[in-house]
Order: sequence, then structure tokens, then C-alpha cells
Amino acid sequence: MNVYRRSAWWESATFGVILFLFLAYLSDYDGYEGDDINLVMPMLTLAEVHSGWIWAYKYDWQPLSYIFGAGLYTVFGTPAAIFVSSAAAMALATTVIYHLLRTTAGVNPLLALALILTVPEIVFTGLYYNSSSAPIAAIAWAGFLVLRSTAGPSVLAAGVLIGLAALLRVDFLMVSPLLAAIAYANGATLLQVTKMAVAAILVLAAGIVAGILDPIGAWDVYVFSTEQAESKAEHHGWDDFLKHRVIAVIFSPAGWALLFLGSACWAFTADQQQRRRGLIIAIGALPMALPLFNLLSVKYMMPALILWPLPAALFLKGIEKAVGHPKLVRASFIAGTSLFLFVSADPMKAPPFVRLAIGDSVLVGSHDGPRSHGAYLNRWLEVSKIEGYRPSGYQDGATELATRIEGAQTTTLGFIGHPSHFREGSFAWRALYIRLAYAGYRPEVPGRGHLILQTPGGPVHLFADEAAASAANLALGDCLVRLFTGWRLELLNDQCVQ
Repeated sequence: MNVYRRSAWWESATFGVILFLFLAYLSDYDGYEGDDINLVMPMLTLAEVHSGWIWAYKYDWQPLSYIFGAGLYTVFGTPAAIFVSSAAAMALATTVIYHLLRTTAGVNPLLALALILTVPEIVFTGLYYNSSSAPIAAIAWAGFLVLRSTAGPSVLAAGVLIGLAALLRVDFLMVSPLLAAIAYANGATLLQVTKMAVAAILVLAAGIVAGILDPIGAWDVYVFSTEQAESKAEHHGWDDFLKHRVIAVIFSPAGWALLFLGSACWAFTADQQQRRRGLIIAIGALPMALPLFNLLSVKYMMPALILWPLPAALFLKGIEKAVGHPKLVRASFIAGTSLFLFVSADPMKAPPFVRLAIGDSVLVGSHDGPRSHGAYLNRWLEVSKIEGYRPSGYQDGATELATRIEGAQTTTLGFIGHPSHFREGSFAWRALYIRLAYAGYRPEVPGRGHLILQTPGGPVHLFADEAAASAANLALGDCLVRLFTGWRLELLNDQCVQ
């Protein structure tokens, strides 16, 4: 199938639309693992984030992600547009990988899907908002461009996409050597690869000049995050044992078989030129191994993992050549990958060393929620809150309080609490704020750490600390609730919400 054929693009586009509808239907829309809601809510008041009045989570690490999310909120007027953008981005990224598998690797649709599913994180990343999804799409399309052609326009466009990915999330710069290696192995000259690098650098420079990227701020976030990860490695539950477990769920069991058995078979059956190209690409991928030393989430590997199905197709062909029964190998691989959607293969310390279970699995904790060694469909449904989901007390309380506020005759409320989801007292800034935002109440920011949501009965004030509450000089009395003191919904004075 030719990469330029219109029918090939129609098939890929159909695949992408179906995937987007699947992801969008299952997507979380009110906070799955904490970082997502910490990212989304400041996007509703981005101008005040820039002025320093509103706290934003690691802004300098992902500035264009904040700008892009704020733009979506401005256009559509609901936080749902931001949450579902991850589904759209991952559908866009996976579509181009599917297209390459069909046109350049020559695999059938079922096999292409099976190869993609060897990285379960591809689906996970599309099920809840995260700042990795948009740059993943940019990297996937950059990979398409350097594989499609090594002509000037393609490598320049790929460089632009790399630069945009880095503005969306700075750590995506780590994948640039891999893309350069792919271009070079695909026939690009050193001059063309240099042009790609220059294009990426110019985009970053433009971002700095435009005030989007602060290199010093990004470096500070990197230092802080690295120290935080190293510190957690010393704590029970986040130590080296966990990192090893997180590494174990990078691929599905079928994906690990391809990595070890398939790569060995490919190396044995490939010709000298193919092995040389593979070595160049492997060297380019080395920087992506850096997160493995403190891997607390598979998502940190996604800049490279989105491209994994392409070499995986070659490794599968290596097994086919070594075994000599291509149809049997492909059918077995498709069946095995499909099986792990429903069955888990959990490692054990005692014989038989693997526990097979239908629909159940031993969960592996990570910075982006629990992962598993199989039964992936159940895990995806849990993210979507269709399967086994129970709202937290804060979410239940926020829903009840928002309902009372919307139907109130008199609403005079103030809450003091930290804006971060991970800090004590964040109830109003996250759980309540998002429910009122979904109801259409747009926030106002009259001062530092002070946010107002105008409801039918009156304003709801959110204060980041005591100083912000004092500066507002409002006589709220008993209706100013300090969330740091173990506040519960039933303790709120009824006169505050009638």
C-alpha cells in the first residue's frame, strides 16, 4: 500500500475517528490522578497565572500546554474541552502510526492494532488530561515526516514539530536525537539532519523571545523534579522496587516478547545494511533511557514509545523468518495481544512464577495512577469511572455543595485552602471549583490568591491562604471556612447556604 494513496489515508482517518470516539467516551472529565486537575484549573484564569496571582503546577515545564488549554476553554467555554483534548491528541498520534504500519510495514489492520496495543500506555494517555498527549502527537507526525521523505521540506517541518513538542513539554527534547537518527538511517544527509535541528532550535528561540518559554524557570523545575524523584526513591512505596515494577509494565507481555525474542530474531535474519540502520537508531534512542533511572511513571517514556510499533513490526517479521510460518506467527501474536486485554499475567516469586487471571490483576502504582500486567480493558474502564469507580469524599461533598449553591437564595461563602490538589485544604480550589466551572460560572481574580465564582445567590470566594483572605477585607464571619482544619460538609453553617 502506497503511503500517498488516498484510500490509505481514508482508512487511517476512519481508524482515527473510531479511536477518538472510543477514548472520548471513556475519558475522565473531572480529575483522575491529581496532576491533571492541577493543570486544568489554572487554564481557566491564565492571564492571572502570568501575573503571578494564581498558582500553576510546573508552568515553566509546559508553558505552551497551558496556553493551548486556555485557548480551548476560551473557545468552548467548558473544562471538558481541555480534558477531551488528550483523547484527540492520542487519536491523532496513533492514526499516523497506524498509517505507517499499513503503508510502510505492510501489515494488515488487525496486526497494526495489535502492534499498537503492545504499549498499553498509548490508550491510558488518551483517557485523562495530561500535558504529554499533545507533544506525543507532534512527535508522531515528526516521525512520519522523516520516514516519508528526507527532502528539505519534510525535515524542516519535522524540526518545527520537535520545537513545538518541547514548548508543550520541555522533556520532549530528549526524543530529538532519536528522530535525527531515524532521518539519517532513512537516507538523510548530515546537512539535512542539521537543518532539522536548526528548525527546532529556531522554534524554541521564538518561544523564548515571545515570552512563552523561560529557560531558567524550566531548569528550576527540572532540578526540583529530579530531587523530588530521588528523594522518593528513599521512601517506602516509591523505592527501587517500585521503579522495577513500573519498568515491567512499559510493554504488554506480548510487547516484551517482541522486544527480546523479536529483536534477537531480527538481528539474526537482517542483512548488514539493515543492522547498520538499526544500530544508528538504537544509538539515537539512548537519551530516552535516562528516565529509567527514576521511572515512577511509564508516561516519561512515551516520547519514544509512541514510535515503538514501527520497530515492533520489524521484530515480528524477524520471528516469522526464524520460525518459517508467517501466518501462524501473526495469528498467534494477534490472539496473544487480544488475550491480554482480558487476562493478566502477573509475576510471582514462587513456581509457576506467573499468575494468570481473567479480569483481575496485581496493580502497579505509578505517578499516573495504577497500571497492570494485563486485563487492560478493566484498567481503562476504571480510568473512565465506568468500572469499579467510587467518588472520593471530597468529590461527593463538592457535588452536594455545588448543588446547594446553585439552588440557594443566599450564598455567601469563602474558603481558605491550598490551590494544589496534593496539599491539605485543596477541596474548594479543585473539587468544588471544577463543578462550578462546569455549571458555567466563569472565575474572576480580583487579587493575588483570590478567586471569585459568581453564582445565582451570590459570590463564592476561594483564598489561597490567610493573607489573601485578609487582603480581600470581606466580612464573611462563620462563612469563611478554613479547609486546613479537617473541614466536612456537615460542619458548614446552614445560614451560609440557604
